[in-house]
Amino acid sequence: MSDIAILKSLLSKNEMIYPPISIDSFSSKWNLMTSSTNGIIGNLLFLLTAGLMVARYLIKLPTISLESTFTINPAEAMYSAIKVFVLTLFHFKYNQRFFDEIITRFKAINIDFDDQTRKYFWTRRAAYRILMLLGYMPRVYYCIVIYKYSWPHQSSDQTPKLYSISARLNDDPLNYWTSLFASLLSIPLSLFHDLAFIDLAMLVQSALYYINNQVTAISKEMNIDGSKLDCKAVKTLRWQYLLVHRLVDKSSSLTNLCTFGLISYYMTFFIFCFYTLAFDDHILPIKISTILQTSGILIVLCLIIHAVVTIYTKSQESLPTLYKLSFETESFQILNEISLFLYRIGFNDVGFSFGGIFMITPDFISTLAAVTITVIIAIPSFVVPSS
Repeated sequence: MSDIAILKSLLSKNEMIYPPISIDSFSSKWNLMTSSTNGIIGNLLFLLTAGLMVARYLIKLPTISLESTFTINPAEAMYSAIKVFVLTLFHFKYNQRFFDEIITRFKAINIDFDDQTRKYFWTRRAAYRILMLLGYMPRVYYCIVIYKYSWPHQSSDQTPKLYSISARLNDDPLNYWTSLFASLLSIPLSLFHDLAFIDLAMLVQSALYYINNQVTAISKEMNIDGSKLDCKAVKTLRWQYLLVHRLVDKSSSLTNLCTFGLISYYMTFFIFCFYTLAFDDHILPIKISTILQTSGILIVLCLIIHAVVTIYTKSQESLPTLYKLSFETESFQILNEISLFLYRIGFNDVGFSFGGIFMITPDFISTLAAVTITVIIAIPSFVVPSS
């Protein structure tokens, strides 16, 4: 279903029939095509892309010396290494077997019949995708401007004097063309990785959305007609919550390391762009494109963080309602089911973790933001003034 068509229907307030929940899209098909299980084609595409990403640094190896001037920018090398790490992760982990197992575990939760859940999935997914594309557009514009002013075949008097990256690219035509082809490949690949990651997060979000809706509906029904709590309904929801946990557990083989890679990549990229904007001299077109690119990176970073944090917050959303229901029943059997449900929520946190170390929660994001701001503030102390 077209993302634009979904948003148009929401803006026009026209009711529409949403299709079954699915993460089968062009981005997922591309990632499956470049996976390690796709034979020679997948492996060749991976080697070509990874090779181009690191080629701009490999071609500089003969010129590296032990003198005080270091010819490779450490920040660029760092976020390029993280980019290759994410590419390698998707190549080996995001394969057809992984994709099929995720779909099977999601279908086992048995929530695809619910219209509200379908609407939640497709509308949120469309919003994420459109905002993600908007976040990538400034990066494309930045590359166009950079490679325009870095054209290696122009005369020396046409070369911008006030931009260090352009000067580095102009010094070596091989470096220019290698960087250009690497950008042409890395930008769409990064977009496909981000969209596939968002799709996995949306599956978990949708499942938790359905469970929270059902818990709220049971509570409202009791308040309206004073009916007794249905033990079977609570038991079914508890079982579905367990299946959601198993879905997250299966996807964690990719998402935990992917969360680490994507957040680290965009944080490093954002800090590098901020540093470049603050301490490098620019001509006006490059300065504008750098500001736009920094804003775009921040948009993409916020989208990824929001998608991950929402999983955790939704996994805890039913706790107050369940506690309230536990005081409104006199049945020991129902109370036991609610207690088991509460224990399941409290004992097993549902969400993606940062490299399998920290659960991504609002508190974690606050800490990460504080560390990033600290690094940005500390940047001037590491800048050596030019003599």
